[in-house]
Amino acid sequence: MKNIIFILTALCAAVSLAGCGLAQDKVILTSDSGRNVTDMNLTLFSTLGLFGAEGLDTAEMVKFKAPNAGFKVEAILILGFDGYNGTDDTVPIEQMVLAEIRDVDMNLLYRTVDSQIPYFNFKRNTTGPTWGILEIPPVEVTDEFYVCFYDRGAISVLGETDSFTNSSQLFDRSNRKIYPAELPLPDNETMPVNWLIRVAGS
Repeated sequence: MKNIIFILTALCAAVSLAGCGLAQDKVILTSDSGRNVTDMNLTLFSTLGLFGAEGLDTAEMVKFKAPNAGFKVEAILILGFDGYNGTDDTVPIEQMVLAEIRDVDMNLLYRTVDSQIPYFNFKRNTTGPTWGILEIPPVEVTDEFYVCFYDRGAISVLGETDSFTNSSQLFDRSNRKIYPAELPLPDNETMPVNWLIRVAGS
């Protein structure tokens, strides 16, 4: 397996959720440490980079808990990087990414498929990671639920490496298997991560 870990020592202001276009009254749910992103140790990760073609059906998955009965998810937020660094040769090629909401038993509640282009740093003309905001029709969730994001090599998702909350996993939809969110290190060691995936709703 290819070692794709790259620790980010600094992030630009683009990682802030402030001014991202979400309505002020939306509730944002987090399953990472909840700290300011600029205070986290972060890594870039792509399922395609780690698993090759098998990564096309593998998602970064995060477990959430609905704050109240009748809560509806209205947006999925992914802190990601599409590779664009301001030069013509890094303009991303359009690819399809997938996002899903699943209930506690992994039954599919909602799926969306779209190009990565409108959501991440190339479209916003920034050269660092930024929050991709996927607005969706309201999806009612109860108790615990999962959000899956299939980056398909188009986006590197950021993961928090210094405060593991045990809410992040990898999900292979081809065989419905769930794996730990662990990245390979030298000497057969691994590093657990929290995916920087959040949801907004009301």
